[in-house]
Amino acid sequence: ATFKRLMRLCVTRAHAFFGRYLGLKDLETTDPRKLNPQTSGRWKRLSPVAKAYVRALTGFLETLTDPAMVHLLLRHAERMLPYVRPFPKTARKLLKVALRVFGSVEETRVQGFLLVRRLALEMPYPFIETCFKGMYLTYVRQTKFTNPNVIQGQHFMAQCVVEVFGLDINVAYEHAFVYIRQLAIQLRAALTSNAQKSAEANQVISSWQYVNSLKLWARMLSAYPGKDQLHALVYPFVQVAMGTVRHLNAPKYAPLRLQICAALTRVGRHAGAYIPLAPVILDILAGRDLHKTSAKPGAGPVDFGATIKLSKAVLETRVYQEGVFEETLKALLLFYGSCCYSPSFPELIVPAVLQLRTFAKATTVSRFRRQVKDLIERLERNAAYISRLRSAGGRSPQDKV
Repeated sequence: ATFKRLMRLCVTRAHAFFGRYLGLKDLETTDPRKLNPQTSGRWKRLSPVAKAYVRALTGFLETLTDPAMVHLLLRHAERMLPYVRPFPKTARKLLKVALRVFGSVEETRVQGFLLVRRLALEMPYPFIETCFKGMYLTYVRQTKFTNPNVIQGQHFMAQCVVEVFGLDINVAYEHAFVYIRQLAIQLRAALTSNAQKSAEANQVISSWQYVNSLKLWARMLSAYPGKDQLHALVYPFVQVAMGTVRHLNAPKYAPLRLQICAALTRVGRHAGAYIPLAPVILDILAGRDLHKTSAKPGAGPVDFGATIKLSKAVLETRVYQEGVFEETLKALLLFYGSCCYSPSFPELIVPAVLQLRTFAKATTVSRFRRQVKDLIERLERNAAYISRLRSAGGRSPQDKV
């Protein structure tokens, strides 16, 4: 009981005690980022005590396992950041603790992220680079595997990484360039290696870690489309992502290809870049498995958002057949939806309409045929609308109607 009361006293009043001793005013209302203890004449005397306190706080956080206590002390650490700022080594230790919490403790992940963000904002340059690197590597380590139970947490982590990188776009560009280049090197190894090494390289680029990294950078480039520094990375990123999709063209990789296509559609829509995804998406529809009516029923639906590779047994089931068909049509709709206001839309859909008609004739599944014909009708209806507007004149190919 005494220990708990002492801890509560520290986490609620320690920052105020320090501030009053230093003669800092309006402690409860002033933004902690504006507090600078080093301007006080008493700082030299208090400095060893403050250093010992924040080191003890960091060490205590390293040993805690109770989520409620971790949450409480992380909030206290945020208030104490003005007294952490003069000690970079202690700040790095505190950052490690915050990153560990951000990457492992679901209940306190938000508080860990907030502390990392505050450290990135308040510590002098180049500490922000350490924060960026730590956030990205923590995300990569925590996304080696994905399943329905963790996918929402991974999406939240990705959004946190994107937000932190947005604090300094110039530094974000440097880190994004390095990490996208690493993905390109891994892809090149898969494309150029001999048979034995190529199998190992294929395992790398068909892993959750690689795919989630691609999806993270797609989020990043989509989140800050007006920033010239990051816009310069759109082209190399698209080349890496498209190279991955084209190389892993076996039917078992259909979920992986569809996920990357969705990420590229988002980049194209937000960055204002046309990415020719229709041939890649339609290539999935060209698979022979989608024309069969004799497929086995299958055990249950396939979650295409939490799967990147399918077993041979699943490929022979009706569940896979229906799932991949639905997801492919959805991907095609999203892609053409992203460019449906372009004056060139009537020309863009011509190859897709031809291939969709071929599919409708070839498939023996009546439901698939009906849905494909409905999609063709929608595409042609929008194309006719764009053509009418285009005929009125006054628009260039790069305008939106």
